[in-house]
This record gives sequence, C-alpha cells and structure tokens, in this order.
Amino acid sequence: MYIPLYTKIRTESKIFRMCEMLGKNHRDDPDLIRAKVENLWLWMIEHHPDGDLTGVSRSEIARSCNYYGNPDKWKKALMDCGAGGEPGFLEETEDGRLIAHNWGAYGGKITKERARNAARQKRYRNRNAAGNITGNEDSCVTPQIRQDKTRQDKNTPHKPPEGRDELEEEFEQLWQAWPSQRRTSKKEAHKALKSAMKRAAFHDILDAARAYARSPYVQSRLAAGDYGTIKTLPAWLNADRWTEDREAWQCALRQNGGSPAPPSEYEAEPSLIDMCRQVLLSERQNLKSREEAFTLLRQLGLKKEDDMAALIEGIERQTGRPVYTNAACACACSLKKPNPKG
Repeated sequence: MYIPLYTKIRTESKIFRMCEMLGKNHRDDPDLIRAKVENLWLWMIEHHPDGDLTGVSRSEIARSCNYYGNPDKWKKALMDCGAGGEPGFLEETEDGRLIAHNWGAYGGKITKERARNAARQKRYRNRNAAGNITGNEDSCVTPQIRQDKTRQDKNTPHKPPEGRDELEEEFEQLWQAWPSQRRTSKKEAHKALKSAMKRAAFHDILDAARAYARSPYVQSRLAAGDYGTIKTLPAWLNADRWTEDREAWQCALRQNGGSPAPPSEYEAEPSLIDMCRQVLLSERQNLKSREEAFTLLRQLGLKKEDDMAALIEGIERQTGRPVYTNAACACACSLKKPNPKG
C-alpha cells in the first residue's frame, strides 16, 4: 500500500504551528510532527476511508499517529493549527461530527482509486470463473479434457458458447439461411439461438432452418407476398420448430388463376395440417364430395380454403388417388357437379 506524497507538506505552515502548540519538545522537530500527521492519514485510509472520525476517542487518534504525549493536547493541535481561524488537519462540523479537513486532497482520491481497482478485479475474477478469458486458452486445457471433447456425440445438445463473439459465426450462418423478408431483430434472434442451443445441436437447427426456408410452404408464400404466415426466426427457434415433421412444409400456397391468395393474419400450424392429412387419408373412402372433405377439415380446425385445397391436392399427387369417392370431382379438383352420364 502506498499513497502519493503531499509535496508541500515539508513547508506546510500547519506543521510549524503544531510544533509551537505542542511545546519545546517538538518546536525544533517539524519532520517528526509531519511523520505523525502522515501516520494519521495512513490509518484513516485503512479504517476510516470516508474521513469521518466521529466517535473515535482522543487516545485512539493519538495512538494512530504514534504520539504518546497528552492526547487532548495532540487533538487540539490537529484542530487548531489552521491560520486565521481556518480549520487545521481536523475540524468539527456544525452538526458535531469530527472529520479530516479537505480529506479529498489527502486520502479521498486514494480510497476512490482503491474502490475502482477492487471493482475491476471483481469483474476479472467473474470472467475467469465463467471461462471467458481472452488469450491462449489452449494452454490451460489439459490433454484429457481435449480428448473428452473429441468423444462428444455431435448429435448431443451442447452448451452454447459463453461469449457473444464465439457464437457470432454460427448465428450468421443461420441468419443468412432465413428468408430476408422475415428477418427481424438480430438481438432477439441471437438470444433465441443461444437458448435453443441448450436444447439441440446447432447443426440440427441449421439443417432444419434451411429446409424450412427452401420448402414449398415458405417459397410459395414469398412469391405470393404472404409474408405474415411465415415464422420469424426468433418465433421459430423459441417454439422448437426444428423438431417438426418436415412433410408439413411441403404444402404450397394455392394460387387461383395465377393470383396469389390474399395475406392473412391466420396461419395454420404445421401440426394441425399434419393431423388433417392423417384424417383425410383414413376417411377418404367415406367422403362423397369435395364439399364433404372441406367440411371435415373445417371441423378439424382448418380455416383457409387455400390450405384445404393445397392439402387435398398434395394427398392426391402423393397417392395417385382422389380423397373422395366421386372420381369425376376428384379429377376436376373443383366445385363442379359430377356429370351423371360420365
């Protein structure tokens, strides 16, 4: 511990006045008095860093200065050594507190600097504890730890990197894979990815995101300008959408006569579409018309006729058979009535 030396202390008039006040034993030894005053400052920095000596006894003040004479006389000299009624090294305030006069010029700056250093050291220790230390980290990783890391199953969800910079490269890959029309706040997406990587491996998330962005479900809606039915990246990540059955993403938006369906705030969940597909496949022998198929889908919770039509057409292309028994209606894939003569 050290303190900056107050250079003018050698010729400080307060020191010489203290010598006069303390008597002939100290009159010719200002260096000794100066040293005792400096002892007082050092003691206050350690035990009273705010410069407030209220409640401290006269004897304790004298001992802190290594003064073994009369403690009352010593305290009085410390307080009355100022010139023209000015405070000495100590002063009593109007509310009765005993404080060091002009403490900021002696020890206040030091205590503030010590507090700043303590805060910096605490932040450094916290970074060390979190493993977020810049520099050559390999030097502190043992061969056994590196060997264990190579054995980690790549499909096992891993703990995301602690630092934002370490996650940035992976985040940029995902950000670039997502449709630009549905990119929102990078900050929200970054936070969602960091959380998602606690539940799944990054390569699984990225692979699913690319498949979703390139799917007929997304591409047809981008072409039609129906952006509202495409998930934003944060929403997609927070809902764990990479775990969905990708078959649900194969339903393209139906366009009637080349005109895209109008955008809508309603978006059918892929899980709902998948359930509707399973029900249609199991009930198609009991359906007599397209309208019956539409009615069944409405009962299941599907709302948009374009989604219904796309689902029916997708099943017919997949199976090569109509979803209802009236073949004429199935082939026409419209609301036309069947020809009785057909």
